[in-house]
Amino acid sequence: MGRIDTVRRREDTTHAAWIDGHTGESMPKKPTIGKPGRVVRLPPRPQPASVMQDILWRLDRLERQVHTLSELVREHAEDADRLVRIVAEDRDVLRRELLRQHQAKVRLRKRTREHEASIGLTSS
Repeated sequence: MGRIDTVRRREDTTHAAWIDGHTGESMPKKPTIGKPGRVVRLPPRPQPASVMQDILWRLDRLERQVHTLSELVREHAEDADRLVRIVAEDRDVLRRELLRQHQAKVRLRKRTREHEASIGLTSS
């Protein structure tokens, strides 16, 4: 009996074979193990003075942002108050105009009634 070859050869996993789909295998994976003799270096730890400066800078930045935000909130409130006043004034102007139109209609009806009464056309 012959032995079954279970060793994957480089020519079996070429890019062209994977694209063509003839092999039915997945794309070969890159090795995850680092090269021998290579040392992974971590970033240097910041010095305590540098950490303190970073904290102070962040605190200053946050204070500036809070100040800017409070100015924006105040301006928004002022704009909202201004809009409320404008709407109230417009509503008051519209109310007066409607009242004037209503009073004109009432006067017209009153004159019409008086005129009809003077010529005797009233139904009562």
